[in-house]
This record gives sequence, structure tokens and C-alpha cells, in this order.
Amino acid sequence: MGAAASTSAAASPGTRRPSCSASGCGERRGGSYRRCYEWNIELRETYFAIRDDIHHPRPPKLCNTDGDPLVPTTLRFDLRYPPGEAFERLKSLALDMGDGELLADAERDAAGQLRAVRFSWLERGNRQHESWENTVLGTIAIDGPRLTIEVNSARRSRRIRTQVEERLGEDAVFRAALTESIEEQLARTPSPEEERRRARAREESERLEALPEVQEALRGFLARHWENWLDSKLPALRFETPRQAAKTPAGRERLEALFAEFACHARHATQPELAPDVAELRARLGM
Repeated sequence: MGAAASTSAAASPGTRRPSCSASGCGERRGGSYRRCYEWNIELRETYFAIRDDIHHPRPPKLCNTDGDPLVPTTLRFDLRYPPGEAFERLKSLALDMGDGELLADAERDAAGQLRAVRFSWLERGNRQHESWENTVLGTIAIDGPRLTIEVNSARRSRRIRTQVEERLGEDAVFRAALTESIEEQLARTPSPEEERRRARAREESERLEALPEVQEALRGFLARHWENWLDSKLPALRFETPRQAAKTPAGRERLEALFAEFACHARHATQPELAPDVAELRARLGM
């Protein structure tokens, strides 16, 4: 029997060997057979990695706009101050919001004294979004002799505890910092009080959104956001800006994928008027 017959007999029954020579990578091409073998290993490793990701997906790493990992945390203090005095010492954490706005939903006792109030801890600007005037860092709630502060990262937890201790001193006694994972929060059934608070917040949000001046401010905010977006380095564009990406074929392909995602989200959005004007963005980029 010839060499070809011997090779065929050595193969397992029913097995077909790929022909490297047929694909242009035989031994005659200076070691490219070995390169085929190495690519074969890499392709198998890639296949198994993709398969593992599909069957055992890794949860995404969630961060706030400061880049901190999300760790929902509730800080609890006992107050030796009357609620009104504690409010006066803490209200500047809401920047320049006036008392009328901060106390709009406050609760008072029979004598008209402040008993409970809830407001946002704010910071000017935002690290990730240049068009944001303020960033909500947490929520502060005074309820009689109790002070509760909700934040979403360990770093913000440390920052606000320092602020409270500087403003209230020994008359705010720290009791605990409780953390709860995102999964635990989603699984937890909200209390009746939380449901009422969420309902009031939704009603107030809808009322404010319907005001003409708010609509005008929102349009201005969106215009600034998308103007800044054109010069923002984006992970989806391999950390190029849209203007930079539009100058190369590979960058334009990534932009097209991003625009397709925008269009998909717009079709399913509850507020389609907030979706970006893809045609306008394409025109600005010369695409």
C-alpha cells in the first residue's frame, strides 16, 4: 500500500482530517502548518470562553457616576438636637435649595414645629457628565430623634458621616451603617411607607415635568448633553470621541452600532422625546 493509503488507515473510522494544503497553509508555505495548529488552539479556547459566558454569565460591575462600586448603605444616627435645629445645620448639604422647597413635604407637630423632613444631598457638577449642574449623592431624612442617610457607595458613606459629625458634633450619635446588595433590594418587598413615599415622588415628578418652564429647561439640558457627547471619550468607541471615531472606517462602524442601539431604545422608551436625534448626530459627524 502507498503512503496515502497508510495515512488513511491511521485515521479513526468516520473522521475527516482538514486539509491545510487545500486552505493554502500546508508545510510547503514555510511553517504555516504550525500556525494553523496554534490558531486551532486559540479558536477552541475562545469558543469555550464564550460558551462559559453564555451559560454562567458574570454580573456587570455596577458603579455610580463617581466610579465607585455600588454598595447601597444606610447610616443611622440618634439626634440630641430638635429636628428643626438639626435641619438648619444640615440643609446646606442641599446646596442653594431654599427652605420653601426643602420643607414642602415636611411634617410638623401640633405646635407647628418641624418633626420630619427628607431632602437630597447634592454636589455641584458631575465627573462623568459635564452638562450636569448637580449630582445627587444621597438622601437625608430627619424623623424626630432619628437621622437616616441613604447613599450608594462606601466612599460616599464615609464622606457624609464626616459631614454630619462636623456639623452636629456629639449631638449626633452614630449607631450603624447597614449595607444591602442590589439583588437584596430588588427582592425586598417595599414597606407601605416606602410605597406611599414613592407614589408621592412620582406624582410630584409628573407635576413638575408638565410645567412649561421645566420642559424648556429639559430641552436645554439635553441639547448641552448631546453637544458634549460629541467630544466625550466613550468605552463603546474604544475610548475615542464620536468626532474621532467618525474619521476612520472602524470608528464609523462602531458609531453605526451605537446609533442602532439608540434607535432600539427609542422604540421602547416610555419618554421617546428624551431619545437622541440620531439623524442630527449623524449630520454633525458628517456621516
